[in-house]
Amino acid sequence: MADNYPKGKSDYRAPLLTRTDNYNWWKGRMETYLSRHPLVLRVVQKGLYVFLDKEGKPKDVDELTPGELVKFGYNEKARNSLMNGFNQAEHDKVSSLKSAKEMLDALETYHEGSKSLKKFKLSKLMNEFGNFKLKEGESIRESQARFQVNINALERLGKKIPQDEINMKVLSAVPFIFEAKVTSLESSSNIDTIDHLVVFAELEQFETKIQESKMKSVRASVEKMKNLALHSSSSKLVSDEE
Repeated sequence: MADNYPKGKSDYRAPLLTRTDNYNWWKGRMETYLSRHPLVLRVVQKGLYVFLDKEGKPKDVDELTPGELVKFGYNEKARNSLMNGFNQAEHDKVSSLKSAKEMLDALETYHEGSKSLKKFKLSKLMNEFGNFKLKEGESIRESQARFQVNINALERLGKKIPQDEINMKVLSAVPFIFEAKVTSLESSSNIDTIDHLVVFAELEQFETKIQESKMKSVRASVEKMKNLALHSSSSKLVSDEE
């Protein structure tokens, strides 16, 4: 299946960063893209190579050996690789920065916030995850949408919750009326590995059966009331004739 995100303008189709909500996706894809050239990726992640002379002072460019010049050039290759993954708005945020690492660090702060802000957001989202429950009157499908927003936000901050933990949270979030289905799912052999969307689909199917059962019960009650009313009316008519 093709990615829904656009690619940048390069022969190697760098992933394109266009907005905050695709930053986490972009970052992961860009690392994969750069990993074809480990020394370029190293410059992005750790910063520029520093070359010192015999006195321990940084060398000028014209003092570099041929091998050092090759490594020195990796920064420009890294900058170009990142630039190929920006739209104009993202380009304008970091174009004045000299190193690829500075560019990536600046983008991370812009899209994810400072470390303290990121920690606060993560704590808030984890609290929401831990307290997730179906709201009164909320359907399974509605709760799934709300739950997915939380999961997506956590992943954008780099928090990947294990699949088994996600699935158990979903099962613990539904009311007691789902107990039979929850027990069945908990005992299934693949409950720790199946996607939580499958768990929601199973719960939604059970929810439909519950609703159908309630409708049958209502119809049966209405029919019983009609029969009682008809019987009462017939009895009254016989009594009046006597």
